[in-house]
Amino acid sequence: MRLLPLAVLLFVLASLGIAPSAAQPVEAPTSARAEASFERGLVRYEAADYGAAATWFLQAATNFGFHTKTTAAYLMAGKAHYAEADFPAALGIFTTLVNQFPRSRYAPEAQRLLEASVRASRTEPRGPFNLGIMLPVGERDGNFSQALFNGIRIAVDEHNGANPAAPVRMVFRDSQGSGDGARVALGLLASQNAGAVIGPLYSAEALDAAEAAERQQLPLLAPMATDEAVTERRRYAFQLNPTPTTRARTMARFALDGMGARTLGVVAEQDGTGGRMAPVFDATATRLGATVPVYDLLGDRRDWFSLTQRLPATDLATLDALYVPLDSRDAEQTMRNVVRNLDQAGVGLRLLGNGVWHTMSDIEPAGPFALAYTLDFVPDRDRLGGLDFVERYRALSGGVDPDRLAYTGYDTARFLLTQLASLPATENAPRDALANALRSAAPYQGLGIRIDLAGGQSNQALYLMEVRDGQRVLVE
Repeated sequence: MRLLPLAVLLFVLASLGIAPSAAQPVEAPTSARAEASFERGLVRYEAADYGAAATWFLQAATNFGFHTKTTAAYLMAGKAHYAEADFPAALGIFTTLVNQFPRSRYAPEAQRLLEASVRASRTEPRGPFNLGIMLPVGERDGNFSQALFNGIRIAVDEHNGANPAAPVRMVFRDSQGSGDGARVALGLLASQNAGAVIGPLYSAEALDAAEAAERQQLPLLAPMATDEAVTERRRYAFQLNPTPTTRARTMARFALDGMGARTLGVVAEQDGTGGRMAPVFDATATRLGATVPVYDLLGDRRDWFSLTQRLPATDLATLDALYVPLDSRDAEQTMRNVVRNLDQAGVGLRLLGNGVWHTMSDIEPAGPFALAYTLDFVPDRDRLGGLDFVERYRALSGGVDPDRLAYTGYDTARFLLTQLASLPATENAPRDALANALRSAAPYQGLGIRIDLAGGQSNQALYLMEVRDGQRVLVE
């Protein structure tokens, strides 16, 4: 990053507010060529190629006279330079916009960024931190990746606005939706001096990416992967989507500590996610002092239709609660079968489940039963910064509301950048120091997800929901 000489700074500061403004035309014509340059700039900006973006925006602003995109192009050119930590260049462009077009609706934002550029130019820099982002961009996953990317980008923009002396630069690579692609992308990001990487989307990609990250000693934050093997015996791979094991343990602890249950049952399909969660719930509940007299792993999906034959009412009547973790496949039908079978048995029983139970479209049939389940995502627009995030995401995404991936991208990046900002400036964020900071970070409450690595590599934080009188209630 170039430092701005003090004499130039004083000149710029002195000129603010007193420079004569050029007469801004009342009406502006459209310019197809300017629009084309502006759109090319947007494409490069959204790809985090800020140098090229600034060139296209500045061309749109200066080469076609005054037109409908002139002031927007000046603003975006300045933001592109600001994003790549070229604060003197950003300062010059923001000054031009503020002085020559003071009535522009972009002038207030340009003024704010101008002042931030001045502060950044006068501060000894720590050097841009390269944040690697690798996501699949193919036809199948493109929209998912774009939502996650836009969430990350908003968090990075916030960080750069608040920390102009320690900017973050986004570096993107396509993981191609495969393990091989993710491994190659990780290697490219490491060669470009990435200090940490967010991505990819799926467990299959994350397994290879985590192995490569471990070899490179490069912190990798997998936002969506749930396979426990992603982080097993590793120090640089972090998993922010709680694993099935974590979900089962959390539910068992809540059954005992939150509900006071002491006699529990378990039923799940042997093959699949439920079959992996059942023994963990059983072992955790037993270790905490509960008894588990009913434990049934179903060998066939059709067994859900004969649940009361497999689990006699006399056995169910002895239980405080029955744990029923489900796979997402045919979940709606399975949930209704479980509820209907238990209802026919005439057993008033508490049901415990996983996040799949949150997808039940009509929860009224569960009314006779108390239902509790773990959940990994609960968006809260009323939380501090929530509405601002929604508005900024809509502006970035053509009016589309943020979804789970958007919130997850934002929360993941904010969690990472919060730990980055906590490191001493003199350390210039070495990878090992950042990995240690992530492990030891305090529990983080995001706008949609919770993060608590609790000294390890995998997120332990979940929400706990209950269904009461047909209504879903957040209880913890």
